[in-house]
Amino acid sequence: MLRDRLRSPNAPVVVHLAVLGFGLIVYAIVSTREWFFYDDWYYLTQQQDLIWSPHVGHWSTIPALIFLGLQRAFGMDDYLPFAIPAILAHLGVVHLLWRIMLRSRVRPWIATAVSLVLVFLGAGAEAVDWAVQIGFVGAITGMLGVILLLDTPRLRARRGAIIAVLVLLCLASSEVAIPFILVAVAFAWIRHGLGRTMGIFVGPFICLLTWYLLFGRQDPATGRAKGLGQLLAVPQYAISMLSDGLGRMFPLTLLGGLVFVALGVWWIFTFRTAPTTATLAYLLFLAAPVFAVLTGFSRIADGLTTATSSRYVYVVVVAITPLLAMGTDRLTRRSALAPTVALILVIAAWNIGGMALALNTRIDRAASTRVELAKTAELLNDQAGCLPDANRPSPRWAPDVTVGDVRRWIVHGWYHPHPLASSSTKCASG
Repeated sequence: MLRDRLRSPNAPVVVHLAVLGFGLIVYAIVSTREWFFYDDWYYLTQQQDLIWSPHVGHWSTIPALIFLGLQRAFGMDDYLPFAIPAILAHLGVVHLLWRIMLRSRVRPWIATAVSLVLVFLGAGAEAVDWAVQIGFVGAITGMLGVILLLDTPRLRARRGAIIAVLVLLCLASSEVAIPFILVAVAFAWIRHGLGRTMGIFVGPFICLLTWYLLFGRQDPATGRAKGLGQLLAVPQYAISMLSDGLGRMFPLTLLGGLVFVALGVWWIFTFRTAPTTATLAYLLFLAAPVFAVLTGFSRIADGLTTATSSRYVYVVVVAITPLLAMGTDRLTRRSALAPTVALILVIAAWNIGGMALALNTRIDRAASTRVELAKTAELLNDQAGCLPDANRPSPRWAPDVTVGDVRRWIVHGWYHPHPLASSSTKCASG
């Protein structure tokens, strides 16, 4: 019977893997309707020193290499090959958090229900099924893997070397890895002592410092706090992210701040007496306020409204999820499991709706770019010298793309625009 199957110890595992598989199918299907959008174009255009140059302040060598490799292997007509790495990175985050929840002694069905919320996290939609987020989300995936690799009684040299390489790859993907690296350093120190911790993390940070001195400091860093006024606004930025931003995860925005404060108070009063199995959940929680403050310092000049960007919400949710699941589990230990799971599924439904809206909006915006670039390609085909190479044919959603880029893609055979059934496009050079 179904009830007996659901009571099986393996049932939550099967359901969790089914949720991941379903997420992969859904996002892959959606990706066949998508195309490149906004920051995607940075890695596809002729950027000087693309592999080493900072992108929005981040060391982005890994996403640059992935985009360049996929562009040459598959061309640019289909988005799916570019989206798959980001989709897999997101599902990797979900699975690794599920494992951390289980290690924290969260009941399997609660951890599995939470994983459904995470797979379709509408509150973090900017970080999901968007090719460019392979850097952002990939760095988080790698660091969660690092933290789990550190959770071993004895750290051998081979495992330490693998961890060091993973940390370096995460740093070369996005600096969003830094709050999670601080968590990893603290956890390694607790589990394996200062000497082994230094042996693992010093090398990657020397590489980061070298990259910054050679390339990173050239970044204009327009969003960084300037002057005392903006510096004093950084805490407000961080609080907004941890309250209003996190509130996007729930049907009532007010719940975001209440949940974070409640978890913070619980953290203070229970950390010293918490079992060692919960150490990861407690330390990961600290990544949320660290990330919020660091982001506030580097983005406050862009305005307080950016604090609630869904890509930032994604990071906060990832950081607090194990402790939130653990707290939910502890509060409901003496009650029936079904109502707790049902409540989590209501939150999942809310996020699924938000994800659907976000993806539809992105599809529409990318479609307008596809039409604009197709018209540009048509003009280049009919009148090769009509448009100056420096013109930007789709400045709103593809700000990095120039006519010269479109011409280069066509010459290399990477871009084959669909012919327009009818076009009133005329040459307007000058």
